Amino acid sequence: MQEKHILLARPSQLLAEKMGQFLTRNHYKAQKLTKMEQLPHIKPDGLYGVVISTSAVSEVKENYASVYGLVKKYFPDVPVAFTVSSDKDSMIKSIRQNLHLKGQDVTLLDVSEAAAGRPGPEKFVLVIHENELGQPISDEVTNDFFN
Repeated sequence: MQEKHILLARPSQLLAEKMGQFLTRNHYKAQKLTKMEQLPHIKPDGLYGVVISTSAVSEVKENYASVYGLVKKYFPDVPVAFTVSSDKDSMIKSIRQNLHLKGQDVTLLDVSEAAAGRPGPEKFVLVIHENELGQPISDEVTNDFFN
């Protein structure tokens, strides 16, 4: 059976550790991207999703909106989630604005909206707060999202 990989495309130290544990617990293997130059060399086989940290500090120097654009260029059909560590509502607004400035019009849903089956397009971007990573509802939503 092929391993199920999730690419941590803009890892921050703290969120990479928490997300790595979360993914391992849910039978995914975390694959860290440390430089954007690595992106074209990532094989799409077994890539079930991409997680992009919105943290100010990351091993990848590009901002999260730029990383999102490049990820969608190379993997247009792979689900993407953003992780946030500050106020989720204000971060969702900020993410939406920053992506819009880069020409990306996306629907952002947080874990509770995705769990409630909020009507909307089939394709959306999930926003996960670091405090939600240990909650069973996040495991369920993320497994549905990445599969």
